[in-house]
Amino acid sequence: MKDGTSFASLPPNLKTAPLQPGHSSTGVDVCLVLRQTPDPVAGPLVVLRNSSLATVVLGCLTDSRSRVVDWLELWLQKPAHLQGLNPVYREGVTNASLDREWAAMATDLEAGNPEFYLETAFAAKSLVPVRIDVSRGETVGIEHGVAGPWRLCDSDAELQRAGLPPYSSSCQRYLWAGASGQDTLFCCVGTGTDDAAGGPSTASVIPLSKLSGEGGAGVTLFLDAPRLIVTRLAPLSLENHLSLLGDVPWPGIGNAREAISLGGIYSHLGNSDYLQTGAPYLVGGKRGKSGDLLERLHLKLGLLRQIVAQVRDVVRRRQLPFLNLSAASFAVRVSGGREELPVFWTAQPTLVQPGDAFALPVPTTAVRRFQRRTSATPSIYQPEAANTAIRGTCAVRIVRVLPPVAEGIAIEATLISQERFAISPNSLAWIRLPLGVAHVDLYGYLDQGAALTKGEAVLRTLPQAMDVQVAKALQESEGLSFSQAPFEIMPGLSSPVDLYSLGVIATQILLTNPRLTLPFAMDGVLSLASNVAAAGEPTLAIGVQVAKAVALDGRWLEFVGPQNLLHVETTADEASALIPLELWWEVIGLIIRLFPGMGPASYCSDTGAAPDAAIEIVFDSPLRDLDALLVRTRATLLTDWAANVEIAGVLKTIAEGLD
Repeated sequence: MKDGTSFASLPPNLKTAPLQPGHSSTGVDVCLVLRQTPDPVAGPLVVLRNSSLATVVLGCLTDSRSRVVDWLELWLQKPAHLQGLNPVYREGVTNASLDREWAAMATDLEAGNPEFYLETAFAAKSLVPVRIDVSRGETVGIEHGVAGPWRLCDSDAELQRAGLPPYSSSCQRYLWAGASGQDTLFCCVGTGTDDAAGGPSTASVIPLSKLSGEGGAGVTLFLDAPRLIVTRLAPLSLENHLSLLGDVPWPGIGNAREAISLGGIYSHLGNSDYLQTGAPYLVGGKRGKSGDLLERLHLKLGLLRQIVAQVRDVVRRRQLPFLNLSAASFAVRVSGGREELPVFWTAQPTLVQPGDAFALPVPTTAVRRFQRRTSATPSIYQPEAANTAIRGTCAVRIVRVLPPVAEGIAIEATLISQERFAISPNSLAWIRLPLGVAHVDLYGYLDQGAALTKGEAVLRTLPQAMDVQVAKALQESEGLSFSQAPFEIMPGLSSPVDLYSLGVIATQILLTNPRLTLPFAMDGVLSLASNVAAAGEPTLAIGVQVAKAVALDGRWLEFVGPQNLLHVETTADEASALIPLELWWEVIGLIIRLFPGMGPASYCSDTGAAPDAAIEIVFDSPLRDLDALLVRTRATLLTDWAANVEIAGVLKTIAEGLD
């Protein structure tokens, strides 16, 4: 196996069972890892993480003797759930749209780490509901007598024939049993709301409670018939890996009452003696503290470089930002048994959380704006602008309908609201007007300066093509007023929001430790960034600007000094003597530049400043700078910088004596 293990053993409280009924003809099965006694909170499955699209649980690959050959992540699709979704996005959510999102996420996972992605038939079709006898490790499908097994009905024709909502254009999900025709039975297993057992009451639809009782005793799973993605396990969270780089042993995968040990190289990572020997490092303490510090810097910069590159690749492929990046967006794998590289040099971060962005349906090719699908909550990983959308109702006076242009029709209107109109250069406004024939969604920009009185703002909408009747109704609305029109003012969000998140992650990777937590480190970094910008010396290299700021006020060293690379307590003066400070201040300068709008040195001027046709471009300069820094750290590490400095010091002393 790739990590150097033979066969892993399960803790006594866990069992394996095939994911679906029937064994593979080869004897090799994809299995679930289940608790023999379900946890009161976590249930029978070992849940690794949750996202808006998937629940990820622990699985494994077993041979014909039920031995664990490899550990897996089983990504189970979540059905539509409309609560808490952005109202603009919510209107377009259907089973079909979620299946497209699922397929796109599978593509991203495969493209990001192709050697860890396992192709299965269930990425594009649904699992059947099952009942599992955990003690015996047996999995059977749930059947309804002679009608046969229950399975997802994704046939619009069959559903409509039964008088039920179609699969593709609704959020309702039905299982069915039996052949097409009068004997077909249905069961509603999802409506997109909290009432998952709802649905129309007809003779052909049975309640979910009845289906749940079929098939005998055991654990019932997959009643919502999810799709499945299978990858090899990435067991370390990013925070786990950073702790390991601080020589803190890994406790294993949490399993309610006790951790799961995976065996192989991961069992070594839970051993403090192994970490203290320096075996996971190339240089470690072999060249003293300087070599140790430089290697950790190189490894952390390499980790950051891989993270930025993965984000760029997904953004380029989908032309959507993430808008929800955090440390939890990444997991880390390491490999053992490869003699040419120590363990920490094999670390591979991988994206494990899908993005949360959608493109607003702005009806023009000239503008692309993005928002979060789910309700944004304040997070240290997100800029304030990402959480400042203003929603409400307002009165709208249509001042005039502008002459039609090739792109369509636009209006100028006055908005009146008790809400404060917080407007930034990239803010986009949305209003919905009831025109009788239909409601119409309009997008545009607000100009508070053009308003005649406080509490008003002038809206100039973007030209958009409309149905003939809707266009006529809008033209006839000139001079009319509408009360209680829904509106939203959305900050300009694009890939620079992800750049901000990467700045926080970079701070976490390079500067946090048990003595300096992320909130304190971020406070220091952002304050230093403001100080550098206020100094007004943009012609100087960013590393020089940072060095001058720190020289003027030594208190910055507490937050951004090289001693923060280590978990063991080291003074700023001691660490500064162990590393080329010119190089270190360039590293700090790169972190500062990741934050949009912090001054002339920032890679982006604000959170919306990305080219509409190629939003991934904002990551190119950081990647080039990271590559340059890695070349320098590698050269410094391999040439024994500390010894060279010591020799240079001796030669200088001799030369001064000769003078």
